[in-house]
Amino acid sequence: SRKAPRDLRHSDASDDQRVSLGLPDNIERSWVLVHTDDCDGYGTSIDVLNEIKLIMHEEWEVKDVDPSYILGLKRTLCTDDPDHWIVTVTMEAYIGQMVSTWEHELVSLMGSKWQNRVLRTHWPDGLILTKALAPDVKESTHNLNRGYQKLVGSLLWAVRHCFPDCLYGMSQLCKLMGCPTDLAFKSGIRMLLCMYPRRHDGIRFSETNAPIKAYVDASNNPDPYDCKCQYGFAVQWGGPIITKSSKLDHVGMNSTYNEYMALTHAIKRLVWLRKLLCEMGLSHVCQQAIPVFADNTQANNLCKEDLVTKGNMYFNVAYHYNKEQVKAGEVNVIYVASDANTSDILTKATGPVKEQAMRPAILGYDARSYLAPVDNLGNRWNS
Repeated sequence: SRKAPRDLRHSDASDDQRVSLGLPDNIERSWVLVHTDDCDGYGTSIDVLNEIKLIMHEEWEVKDVDPSYILGLKRTLCTDDPDHWIVTVTMEAYIGQMVSTWEHELVSLMGSKWQNRVLRTHWPDGLILTKALAPDVKESTHNLNRGYQKLVGSLLWAVRHCFPDCLYGMSQLCKLMGCPTDLAFKSGIRMLLCMYPRRHDGIRFSETNAPIKAYVDASNNPDPYDCKCQYGFAVQWGGPIITKSSKLDHVGMNSTYNEYMALTHAIKRLVWLRKLLCEMGLSHVCQQAIPVFADNTQANNLCKEDLVTKGNMYFNVAYHYNKEQVKAGEVNVIYVASDANTSDILTKATGPVKEQAMRPAILGYDARSYLAPVDNLGNRWNS
């Protein structure tokens, strides 16, 4: 309830943009992430953060720790260029601990010289794990006893925070949590082997004046178990602030339907993000419609047109949320060539050439992913 100094007030935004919780603009604010017994906070002043800490301390007894480390992540701030700050997030120690835990499996499955192996992809090309090929009980039990669920859970924490390029394979591994095959277990160990040489890299966030951008894609290669395809999206703002790879909720009758459904999932997240940023006083970074890049012309056009055809007359009405948000000016769906769509590696195993070309972009190391003009970007990853 503290009043904020004049220079911290969010007077540059209109009332409907600025406040989503009905809070006045003349108070100091804070945003705190609570991870069970670890808290990570940011506030408009140190006083408001100290006030929160005092309240928590009276209840649980808390202490300040090095903010560079939290939950297995190391955050390094580089201010060498005062006009261009960079934050790099790595999990070197966490990956090292995982390797120590699973070294016996690395040796067993990858050979005694596994440390000399460098994998160019995180997932074998063309591999889809599916319950349609569920193993017998003996095989599943064996892999559960080997610690498949622990392996996948450990990998999941790393992928969510520092290895978004591995999200597709992670989604595949999670399909068989209750009935893992030998192939699934080996693929999990393989992913760990892929992470190990890159444990020093992590993801990068660079200060930028560029607007928020999103890249969306869907595959047209269904899981034999339920005929649903994979989708993915990446939201870039100086780095990968949101990434997602998952299976669509409904069966797509064609590639246009799959891409249209994928757009809905991305647009919903972007609408939420815009409201959050406006509430934080950052409405100036999303005053225009957020550009959403996708590579299916028909699905893109359907977001802006009301033409009913034999190919789309059966689309679930809920997915026309896309039209509503385009009309409202929340997003602008723009065509991008497939070779320039960074979310492509979130929907399928793309092979070594494409994965290595797109990896720097989705990790925030290639500025073109968030600085490129909002137009047809062409074949830029091969340039």
